Amino acid sequence: MKEETPEVQYNLALIIITIKNYLNRSALSNQRWLLVACKRTSNRQRVKSDRIA
Repeated sequence: MKEETPEVQYNLALIIITIKNYLNRSALSNQRWLLVACKRTSNRQRVKSDRIA
């Protein structure tokens, strides 16, 4: 395994950070979307139970 130059290591670190940031951002937006979806379904269930009652 050849020794990597500091420049290559720096580029790799940048790439890793970028990927991590992208994954974090998409995970956050997925959580937000899930929260909205959960709220909607719970509201729908509440409406159903109100109708039944």
